[in-house]
Amino acid sequence: MKNGIIMRMAALIAAAVLLCTGLSSCGSTDYAVFRFAVETQAVTFDPQIAEDGTAKIIVRNTFEGLVRPDINGNISPGAAASWEITDGGLTYTFRLRSGVKWHLTDNAAEQLKGKLPENFAPEVTANDFVFALRRAVDPATGAPDAELLLPVQNAAEILAGTKKPTELGVFAPDEKTLVIKLATPSESFLETLCEPLCMPCNEVFFNACAGRYGLLIAYSLSNGPFYLSYFDETTYRIRKSADYSGEHASKADTIWFYYQSDPDTVVQKLKNGDYSGAYLTETQLEAMSPGKKFGVIKVADTNRVFLLNCKNEKLAVKELRDAFMYATDTSSAAKESGAEEAFFAVPDVARVENAEAPSKPFDISLVSGALDKATELLETDSVTVTVLYDKKDAEVLKRLLQQWQKNFGIRLEIKLEEVSSQTLLSRVEGGDWEIAFYPLRVSSSDPTVLFNEFRFEETGSLTGLNDPEYDKKAASFAASSGEERAKLFSQLNQTLISDGAVLPVWKETSCFVCAEGVTGVYVGAGADRRYFENVSKEK
Repeated sequence: MKNGIIMRMAALIAAAVLLCTGLSSCGSTDYAVFRFAVETQAVTFDPQIAEDGTAKIIVRNTFEGLVRPDINGNISPGAAASWEITDGGLTYTFRLRSGVKWHLTDNAAEQLKGKLPENFAPEVTANDFVFALRRAVDPATGAPDAELLLPVQNAAEILAGTKKPTELGVFAPDEKTLVIKLATPSESFLETLCEPLCMPCNEVFFNACAGRYGLLIAYSLSNGPFYLSYFDETTYRIRKSADYSGEHASKADTIWFYYQSDPDTVVQKLKNGDYSGAYLTETQLEAMSPGKKFGVIKVADTNRVFLLNCKNEKLAVKELRDAFMYATDTSSAAKESGAEEAFFAVPDVARVENAEAPSKPFDISLVSGALDKATELLETDSVTVTVLYDKKDAEVLKRLLQQWQKNFGIRLEIKLEEVSSQTLLSRVEGGDWEIAFYPLRVSSSDPTVLFNEFRFEETGSLTGLNDPEYDKKAASFAASSGEERAKLFSQLNQTLISDGAVLPVWKETSCFVCAEGVTGVYVGAGADRRYFENVSKEK
């Protein structure tokens, strides 16, 4: 494949430019100032270890990788002016454009005085990408998304500790040329290079920070359309960078991001014009004032599923999980909710083409036998299990409860516990649950990260599922392609269901809603895929 050919991102099926019309209801100053709500609090702005959605949004807008999504979601030049893919898809050669500069804030220059060279104002070089990618796969870094780089030559061995980071298949023949060697072709590798994990890192600046890189403004560096100029626990500000000279220069001067834990407050601020845009649920969107004009883009990035906690003393017995699966009619639940039934655990935006849909276990005739074995193993006559659910799903869960009571009799009692959306997420994350009716949201159009969340060896596994065969297949998925990738995708989805860890129920969409007059926000698959260099407002 020739360089310069603009390639469509895998996420394009669910990503678009947010366009709306009307007069702007916020930021009416001489400068282009915008205010957006975010869903998490940022911890660190170090691209290689950024994990929360807000930090990744800021990294995506303050850094520029080799390539970058354009306003239509296509892969376009970033720090690289051109690239070519040769050797049957195994060798990627990037040529950096001239004038790619690091932006050093006055704060950083002052705080790191004496630790940085006096003339520190370098251009971004190929070595900055070599250093960053080696950091990303170094087990000592602890990069949460490191396995996205498994297709790169020797990455698997480095992550396993059997090879050194310097043996990664990444080379810089000169300051403007970067070569990346893959162990196996990857259909989504250019998209992977857009991830925060793959942003450049200046080794001199990194070492000067002495372990505090990305934790404060004084220890932050950027090469993108914006730079980070202020943040506290709930408020973040990025500003247009005067040092940026690429194809994605910002139209906006300043963008503020606000974390607000109360979803109802976010809705009200959006309606009042205090926010330029925010993510809302479909329920929240429906409740918006019909008299207002809002731009809306929907992304099919969420499936509502039952998660079963395999670490729980009772649910560690697979036969009890099986009984629950056999007794739960997901088809009728989806129909009652008015939503489309989900068969895959992975949401549509990350589905691999030609993957075979998994089968569901609903079969009333098998419930009794599974309960017989479960109660025998638990040495009890009856079991009580609690299902956590979001209050907005109360009606559907209450109808399901009637089905469960009929199907289980007195041997398995299901109790319902209604909680807020935030409590549901925090309880599952903290392990304080048995069964949860949960919004399983994919973070990108590549399902690798979601699959890894269920690996037993992964810290923070959602369900504690201990299936070595699943772990093995999930570990190899990132480096798969073609028919093998579709096959693994189907098998991994089926295993999550067959092992009694995940039961998909219905599909949901996330809605990015923009205030009147605000245009040009690019929203991709995953909550952190928001790019703001083209955002503007009509006058």
